[in-house]
Amino acid sequence: MKIAFIADSICTSGLGHLNRCLALAESFNKFYNINPLFILNDFESIEWIRQRGFNCTKYLKGQYDFIILDSYLKTSAEISKIKSHVKSLIVFDDLGFPPVEADILINSGICAKNYNYSRFLPENIFIGPNFHPLRLEFSSILPRKKVNIRINNIFVTLGGVTNIFVLKNILDELNLIFKDSWFHVVIGPFKVENDFFSHFVYPNTSFYESPYEISKIMLNADIAITGGGQTMYELAYLGIPAIAIEIASNQRNNITGFEESGVIKSVGPISDINFVENLRNCCLNMLSHPGQLSEMSSKGMKLIDGKGANRIAKRIIK
Repeated sequence: MKIAFIADSICTSGLGHLNRCLALAESFNKFYNINPLFILNDFESIEWIRQRGFNCTKYLKGQYDFIILDSYLKTSAEISKIKSHVKSLIVFDDLGFPPVEADILINSGICAKNYNYSRFLPENIFIGPNFHPLRLEFSSILPRKKVNIRINNIFVTLGGVTNIFVLKNILDELNLIFKDSWFHVVIGPFKVENDFFSHFVYPNTSFYESPYEISKIMLNADIAITGGGQTMYELAYLGIPAIAIEIASNQRNNITGFEESGVIKSVGPISDINFVENLRNCCLNMLSHPGQLSEMSSKGMKLIDGKGANRIAKRIIK
């Protein structure tokens, strides 16, 4: 069986699209001995995937049984061309507007059931967090069952593309609030500035640049400060309470759904003039009411069970 993945690049859309494609590819490979091909058009994405054991090419050639498309940027003409190379086109959709060329749809978002996907047959849709694909480095770990109400270690990430000025504002504020804590800051593979690390002088901070296994860093954390993308699902699975920041407007529904489920606290969009104040108030609330951390952790682990990728792969292969 021939399967290929096509996804937006790291530099335009961050790591979320590639990460969930990689999670599904890992399931095809581990459980069904299928080695999918990734079709990508930028060096950063190609290197990132190759380092994780999968073959890449820049060009779509030949016919496939399934192509999984994860892109906000492909035009209708480009999608029609992709469709001509495949028996069944599988599409990740987050916004409720899948392309007409899609045969099978995946929306593992927490708000997926709010969208109208009635044109798809029931056996051709995978919707809701039950189908969220987590990479094997996460799904092979038993979720942490107990949180530390004393916040000693804080995980911080803004996703695949990290802006130096935004991160510095966040770390400056966090250092004022959590004076005795250690910060574990993960930088994505695409940095905006070449002299990135020279701007940061914090004695209580460790930086990790595009780590191979981010789950090990997360597991050391008592709370997390994160963008509102795929990382929220990973943290929820591990049982780590999180404060979410809306980095892009397409994260808004995701964050709202997580907050309404009691899994995270939201500080709103990073463009908000009161963003730093919102972050401060949220952090101080966590310090004042540490009992809520256990409740957030428990709700996150119930929401994401880590089996989503295999559920999708199993139904596609059958």
